[in-house]
Amino acid sequence: MANSDPIIEQIAQDIEETLRGVRKQAGFQIDLAVERTVPDREGVGPPEGVEPGDSHYRCYLFQDEPYEDASAPQQHLAWMMPFVVQVFIVEPQTSDVPVDRRMNIIAADVFRALRADRHRSGLANDTVVPPYRQIVNEAGEFEGIEYIVEIKYRHLQDDPYRR
Repeated sequence: MANSDPIIEQIAQDIEETLRGVRKQAGFQIDLAVERTVPDREGVGPPEGVEPGDSHYRCYLFQDEPYEDASAPQQHLAWMMPFVVQVFIVEPQTSDVPVDRRMNIIAADVFRALRADRHRSGLANDTVVPPYRQIVNEAGEFEGIEYIVEIKYRHLQDDPYRR
């Protein structure tokens, strides 16, 4: 039975599930708590089951504005859809782990997860993961990282539900 969601929604779900798979038990160095929403920085708190004094990583996934890609074959439309992946780090005050070490580990785990299947289970032509940028607060303190991941995909010219 065919999926009833448009291609882009299927891709979004694939990215969300990919990020949810970033777990220590799967061979990564961190466990991500993933939400598919624009973050409310005031509400960045520990995921369920994490004690307030423990390190934790809250990941937000949301779409940006798509733009058309002129490389579509006949009878198709091609798009670049940016997805924003933000990972906020909450460290206990007593942590002696250097912030750049945390940043490097998070960036590597997220990059590896997103590039493991760059075709998003056959839904996309490519997943482009450019360098991340640091997220800093108003006081100049490091809070996390942000990737703007671009998904190149296409669908039939008159049917966004079919490739």
